[in-house]
Amino acid sequence: MAVREADRKKILEETDFMNFEAKPRRRVTFNTTKDEDWSNVDIQDDDSDEDLSSVLKRIKADTERKYRENLDRDSDLPPYSPPYPRGRAHGYLTTQETIYLVIFITIFVFIYVVNVYNVKQLERIKEKYGFEDVKKPTAEVWWRNSLMYYVYVRSFKDSDGDGIGDIRGLHQNLDYFTDLGIETIILSSINESPMVDSGRDVSDFKAVAHQYGTMTDFDSLLAEVHKRGMRFILELIPNHTSRRHQWFQESRKGLKGNRQYRDYYIWHQGRKLSNGSYAPPSNWMSRYGGSAWSWDSEREEYYYHYYHSTMPDLNHRDVYLREEIKSIYEFWLEKGIDGILLADTEVLLEAADPTLDEPQPEEEEFIPGSYGSVNHMYTEHQVDIHEFLATWGELVDVYTVKGKKKIVLLADVKDQLASLMLYYHTGTDAPLCHQLKQIDRKCGGHCVYDLIDSWMTHMPEDKDALWMLSDQSEGRLARRKGTQYRDLLNMLVLLIPGAAVTYYGEEIGMEETAPSFDETQDVFGKQMGPALYHKYSRDPARSPMQWSNAPRAGFTDAKKPWLPIHSNFLDANVEKQKLTSLSSLSLYKTLAKLRKEPAFRHGRIQNAITTANIYSFLRFTRDQTPYFVAMNFGNEAATHDYTISAGVQYADLVAHAAGDVGTLQQRTKSRSVDLEKLTLQPGEGIVVKLVFDLNGVVV
Repeated sequence: MAVREADRKKILEETDFMNFEAKPRRRVTFNTTKDEDWSNVDIQDDDSDEDLSSVLKRIKADTERKYRENLDRDSDLPPYSPPYPRGRAHGYLTTQETIYLVIFITIFVFIYVVNVYNVKQLERIKEKYGFEDVKKPTAEVWWRNSLMYYVYVRSFKDSDGDGIGDIRGLHQNLDYFTDLGIETIILSSINESPMVDSGRDVSDFKAVAHQYGTMTDFDSLLAEVHKRGMRFILELIPNHTSRRHQWFQESRKGLKGNRQYRDYYIWHQGRKLSNGSYAPPSNWMSRYGGSAWSWDSEREEYYYHYYHSTMPDLNHRDVYLREEIKSIYEFWLEKGIDGILLADTEVLLEAADPTLDEPQPEEEEFIPGSYGSVNHMYTEHQVDIHEFLATWGELVDVYTVKGKKKIVLLADVKDQLASLMLYYHTGTDAPLCHQLKQIDRKCGGHCVYDLIDSWMTHMPEDKDALWMLSDQSEGRLARRKGTQYRDLLNMLVLLIPGAAVTYYGEEIGMEETAPSFDETQDVFGKQMGPALYHKYSRDPARSPMQWSNAPRAGFTDAKKPWLPIHSNFLDANVEKQKLTSLSSLSLYKTLAKLRKEPAFRHGRIQNAITTANIYSFLRFTRDQTPYFVAMNFGNEAATHDYTISAGVQYADLVAHAAGDVGTLQQRTKSRSVDLEKLTLQPGEGIVVKLVFDLNGVVV
């Protein structure tokens, strides 16, 4: 059947061959019957060698192929449906993706706006309350706001009647820590030792001193501490060992001994003099006085000791020793302790060249041959110590991951404020903050504020302080500030931001003793002789814990404890202070409970009135009860209007340090304090709760 030229042109016009792919659904209509088979249509193209029937068959085949490809490409199209034109299918997907894109952009813009709003709000809070920084809660890092208790094991509790405190004695009194509200126990060094320096001269880092018990005793103690929900930090002393340590015995053999131990310590042949004899290689001075170099007759060389001559310093630059120290840390970490306190961190490393002489002080008066006769620029605070601390920190981190709990590495170090901040960044989690130990009888409100503010200002943004008021080396707070300020200082350290470390006995207001020269055990004090021992001895702050008014204060059944007990134990003891709500112990327990409130646990601090006598501040956090604290560190009574700082005139009294002559009674019928004209006596302090209704009015 022939097709007319007009029909042919019509077919060609309606069948767009060049753009057929974009229009696969266009149909060509023929004047045929409904059932007529395409293959039987006889179409003749007069102008082409290919007849039109072949062309239409090819068109049909292309259409079916494009349809199948369209199904593969557009998986969202239902099977066996007519093929969508590519343009329409693409348009369908574009619409869907556009909806998703709009939703995503909307969410992103919303989050951005909320974030900007929060930042602005924080800036307003900073501006309003004078914050240096607004930090997020730090509850996820347990040590950063923990209440810690330092146990000097030798003086805490004797369980076997030998007059020396031990591990079992500590174990038997764990209920005391629970009752106090203690969250972390820091245990002084318990390693095996000949006890020349009260246990600080270690002869075996992986053994327990027999005077303190056994390793089984330690394991049992650790398990019980954890069972009670407390953490456990162990003090280690990696700076030096005892001369009796196996390492030193091997090292002093020199070339005749094991190569591994040869440089575990700092050895030098000395300076050869004109007469052929030898002198110490440098003028380095011992902390205990005299030269820091001692001659060893077996090795025929000098060895260095920062402390006593029986305590040679370890050489942390030696590769073999570094591995040895790591194995010691691993030993105790494997037992499950929660942290390590590194003692004497500032003197762990010396200058690589031991022949460098240290300069003398330019302006200070000094005694020739004494510790103060030189500036210790080569034996203290060496910058490269942080490289070693970083390595130890990495090891601790391994156990943090391994045990799925944070293991803390703390540094007991004394240095300039700016230098101390480095210990927040390089290996250790934080240094102990000895800043408040500078509080003395001359330190009033402004002084206390400056000590706290200077540390918190220099401290890195995301860190916290570990405040400590006293220790065995620098004495108890009662001696430095006066007995009437004991409770006030506990109030301070427990209520400012950060962790608080209580030295044993401070919670009951223990005072320093005054042992005679014959009673003195401290090697440092005895070395100074009868005339000067009392100025240097650490024994006064190491006296036994006063548990009761029983003989020897309930510390031991022995006739004579290792150190004399203070004569005031009849009144200042745990058993008696438990019976009254006005005691130092009761106040401490109140403060320990109070610091668990959100305002103290995670809250901000806003400094309020600060004068020559008064230091006061506000502690609060969002949507939680705020508290106001005011303390008199001066030497005379002070009256102030605190209503502007606190925002109210009347507030509920929750804690009170009375000092010696405090006029505000801790127990009153109303428990309400008028802040408009409040008088605080020297050593007196208050904590009040500010409770508001929804309209901001005090309830």
